[in-house]
Amino acid sequence: MGGAVTAVADDIDALHYNPAGTGGFGKESKARPFSRKVYFPHLGATANENAKDLNSEIRLQNTQEDNTVCKAIVDAAAGKRQYGRGSVALGLTFGRSALVPFYDNQVAAVSQGVDGAVDFRNRSLSGAAYGVSFMDVDGKIALGYSGWYASGSETKGALSYGELLDPTLRKEGIKDGRRQFSLLAHNVGGNIRLGKRASPTLSLVLRHIGDTKFEFSDDDEDSPTEDSSSPDEETDADQFPQDLTLGFSLAPMTKVGRFVWTLEATRLTESGTALYKKIRSGFEWSLGKGRDSYSVFSLRAGYNNAGSSYGVFLNLGLIGFEVSSEAVNIGRGNERFIERRQSATFIVNAAAM
Repeated sequence: MGGAVTAVADDIDALHYNPAGTGGFGKESKARPFSRKVYFPHLGATANENAKDLNSEIRLQNTQEDNTVCKAIVDAAAGKRQYGRGSVALGLTFGRSALVPFYDNQVAAVSQGVDGAVDFRNRSLSGAAYGVSFMDVDGKIALGYSGWYASGSETKGALSYGELLDPTLRKEGIKDGRRQFSLLAHNVGGNIRLGKRASPTLSLVLRHIGDTKFEFSDDDEDSPTEDSSSPDEETDADQFPQDLTLGFSLAPMTKVGRFVWTLEATRLTESGTALYKKIRSGFEWSLGKGRDSYSVFSLRAGYNNAGSSYGVFLNLGLIGFEVSSEAVNIGRGNERFIERRQSATFIVNAAAM
């Protein structure tokens, strides 16, 4: 939905997008069981088109065992940024509170096109997200808080193709560029239901209060932080800046399903960021009596400054699937650096057993 989910995020997703949605929002959320969701597990994987194309080319040429040809393919991808991400989480939602232990790993790499040399950056972290929300008896106003603590390591540098293939050299190269860090984030949010018909909802969220900064270990404080090989706000920044987001949604129920439209402005505290980078919108058509993540089937689409996004979600009760494609602007400030990513999510909800 183009990332425009602040006014409709619920349960596990609410910890990241809007903690006021933890446990759901509106009168209909009160009818749900106390043990709403027990994700065991929640698995996610993402890759950009460059990584997908490179992997497909290597497989197509059947060059996994031919290092010379494989290196030539890597060299031919010079300047094309490769990106991949994997995550696993256990999600627990009870009433209007949630706890999510998680592990997340991201990697970005760019071939230099010379002897198979590759600039790379990897960031892995593990920790727990948690949150709680409060809603009035009429289901019209909700306030919430969420936070998360994580620790992990960041590795960056450049390795030749030979070093990548040699386990000892690869291990040494990765060790030399590794830094340990920890971080603690705080978020607050609120929802207001403005009427009954079409469920108009206004939301306001302040994420990463006071900036969420990576606290590196003492031995790594003087390590370099700039890396032009992967201009990515997710893997290249040493902090998550404070972010104020204002969102609005309409969700009319019809005979052919529920339609949801969202509009929001984000990064409102960044005066130096162009307005077009702050606006995004989303649309969802879903089937089933439940709303949002409780729907049985959903088609989703969205648009932001980077381009369009689209996806499909299927909820079978015990298990759920989601596949999506989105355009992401990873340029810093007003720079424009667009890449398209494909994602897949698999969920087992033990609470449905």
